[in-house]
Formats: sequence, structure tokens, C-alpha cells
Amino acid sequence: MVYISYKIHMKISKNIKILLITFFIILFVYSMFIKHEFTSTNESSRIGSIQSLVTEHSFELNTSLWYTNDKILINNHFYSDKPPTLAFIHSGVYWILFNFFHLDFSSNLPVALPVFVFIVIVCMSILSLIFFYKLLYEFGFSDRVCLIMTLILAFGTVFFPFSVIYNAHIVSAQLVIFSLYILNKKQTKLYHPILLGLFVGLNATVDILSGAFFLLFISIFYIFYSKKSRKEKILYCIFVSISIIFYLILNHSVTGNFIPGALQPTLFSYEGSTFSKSTLSGFYNHSSLPDLFWYAFNSLIGARGLFIYTPILLFSFLGFYYAWRNNYDHKLIICLIFYITLSVIFSILFSSDYSGNSFGIRWYVPLIPVMVFFISFYYDRIRNKKSRVELIIFYIIVAISVIISLIGAFYPWSYELFSIKGNIDYIVSSFRSYFHILNKI
Repeated sequence: MVYISYKIHMKISKNIKILLITFFIILFVYSMFIKHEFTSTNESSRIGSIQSLVTEHSFELNTSLWYTNDKILINNHFYSDKPPTLAFIHSGVYWILFNFFHLDFSSNLPVALPVFVFIVIVCMSILSLIFFYKLLYEFGFSDRVCLIMTLILAFGTVFFPFSVIYNAHIVSAQLVIFSLYILNKKQTKLYHPILLGLFVGLNATVDILSGAFFLLFISIFYIFYSKKSRKEKILYCIFVSISIIFYLILNHSVTGNFIPGALQPTLFSYEGSTFSKSTLSGFYNHSSLPDLFWYAFNSLIGARGLFIYTPILLFSFLGFYYAWRNNYDHKLIICLIFYITLSVIFSILFSSDYSGNSFGIRWYVPLIPVMVFFISFYYDRIRNKKSRVELIIFYIIVAISVIISLIGAFYPWSYELFSIKGNIDYIVSSFRSYFHILNKI
């Protein structure tokens, strides 16, 4: 009996060591790709708000040192056109860095920016990956499946490129993972509906497109179809409402109303503005049906295609099927399918720029953890079935996905339509410049 207990203890210790080493490697790799300067006006717009909140106690961008066209004009003052929630929350982290460690974006950006991104983006991505592993383990997948699928999410999807820059979409993906983990807990505690409500509500205020659909369908499932008690459902609704009210208060302090600044075309009516009602995402109307079909093609399997930049997601269709056969909650599957489908359809119908500067379409980043979660059901099946051909095909697609993701990590804010080619050119040019400098030395 003592021997058996010893063997179990040794196995657990070994698994913990493997996990610690794995997550440390992910942390190290992500850290190597953090940028030391702005490579997008999206980033400078968000960081400008944070800098202003800490130093000027205002959301105004008037004193910002960095150029950005992602801004709105209200009463002769410029503000970021991004939802203010993330800037307000992360300004607390920057306040500590600014006041206690004297790290200032304005005077020492190459040091302050990577430290800030490491804390609020990279570390949170690692934490979310840990909970993604726990989510799979909670469902009963083997240690190997949990580890492989977590590594696929970490390195084989655009979760990787967007975990090394400051952006809202990866934060949304993190919140989706935390929410899924709580939803799938077999034994719930009183604070679970509270956290779930906060995560789902905040997600809707951080990334409005996919976050709104996530809020809608998770709420439909949790309130009407889950087996939670009335008390838990009430707590969930209360804390979703708190998150939304918190956002509305912040938004009102910026725009003077409750409508997101990015959804008010008149606020972009200033000299030099690159946006108008005819080009703003959410307002754009495709000129013809062929134009719409071409945009949809490029968004899914073309120049910016979801399944081109993360080909492993092709297996998600089989994943949904085997999750259904495996008696995973059918109503939750339907809700998550609607969440993904409507997020994609809405982005195709009412936008024209494929999410702007981006490696792939960054709007789809929050959808990826859900799709990878369901791929786990397919991967578990072909491993148990020991289907050699299917496993080989799966691993080949994984390898291709990892290479593409690595290419994206060099320059996540890619400006070319076919971002893969643009990034390869960028990498080659960077290495040529590097070796040219070395030859001079």
C-alpha cells in the first residue's frame, strides 16, 4: 500500500515538473518576442490613454507624444476610439510602474513598454493557458491530451502573436478561457457565478464585437439551460450588470453618452481623419454580392483567412461533432457555435478592412480558445483509436500552424493583406540588416 502511494506521489510530482517546465518555456518564448516600440497606431492609442490617465488623470490624448489615427474628437479634445475599460484597469499597473519603479512611457518607452506588456499581456496569457489546461483536465482528458492541446493553443494559433503585443483581443480570449473553465467546473462554489459574471461582462466591454455575442449566448445558456441554482443565476446577472454599468460610466465620462466612441461616426469628423461612416467597421455596406463573397472568401480561406493563418482550426468542425457524440452539453455546444458563427458573419457583413493592420484577422482571436477546446475531442478520439494516418495528418497540420504562428509573432501588426508574405519579407529584411551590421563590426 505504501509502495502504491509512493508511485502515485512520484507520478504527480513528475507531471507537476513537466507542467512547470512547459509553462516556463512558453513564458520565455513569448517574452523573447515582446516589442520595444509601437508598431501600430492601435497600440499607441491605447497606451496613450493609459499614460494620460496616470499623468494627467484624464482620458484625453491631447498631450500624448505618439501619433495615432485611432482617435475621436469631442469638444476639441482627442480621445482614443477604443473602449475605455481596458485602459482604466491597466492604468493601475502602469501607476505602480510609474511611481515605484520610475518606468515612464514618455521618456523610456523601450524599457517601460516591454515590462508593461509582459505583466498585463504575457503573464495573463500564461495564466489563461494554465486554466485552459485545467479546463481540459476538469473534463477528463488525459495529461498528454491536455498538454498537447495547450501547446497547440499557445504556439499553433494566432494566440501566440497577439500575446506579445498590447491589444484587447487577446485579453478577450483570456476572459473566454476563464469563463469556459468556470462553466465546466463539476463542483461549483459561491464565488464561481460572481467570477463568471465579471469575466463575461468585462469581455463584452473589452472587445465589443465578439464580447457582445459571448455575453448573449453564455447568458442564454447559464440562465435558461444550465442546472445552476436560482441564487447562482441571480449572482451571475448581478455581476454581469456591474461590469456593464462600470463600462457605461467610463464611456459616459469620455463621450458624454453610453454609445461606444467607435460607433459614433460624427466623432471622426476632423481634419486628417482616416475614418468615416462609409469605412468604419459596423457601418460598412458591401457594394455588391460578389464583393461580399470575395470579402468572405478572404476572411475565411483567402488572403486573411481564419483557416489559412490557423489551419489547425479546420479540425474544429470534427471537434464539435465528436463533442456532441461524447455527450458534452448539447445546449452549450449550440450556444458556442452561435457565438463563433455570428461573430464571424457580423465581421464579414459590416467591415471592409479585414481588421486593419493585423496578422490574419485579429477580431477572431477570442474565438480560437473555444475552437481549440473542441478540437481536443477529435484529438482524444484519434489517439484512442490509434489511427496512424489521421494522427500523421493532424501533426502535419499542427506543424504548419506552428510555423505560421511563429511568422506572425515577428510582426503581429502586419500591414499587408496577405500578412504571411508581408511578414516573411519583414523577417528576411530584418535579418539582412542584422547581418549587415555584424559585417561592419
